[in-house]
Amino acid sequence: QKYAREAYGKVRIALAKVNSFLSEAISGVLLIQTFNQE
Repeated sequence: QKYAREAYGKVRIALAKVNSFLSEAISGVLLIQTFNQE
């Protein structure tokens, strides 16, 4: 039970990192597209 909780915590941290990376990448792409339209 304890091991499962530790593994879950690590997975959650990894997912949070992936999510923040993806959201930064997406907002960066949207920014570039906005600049290209002008």
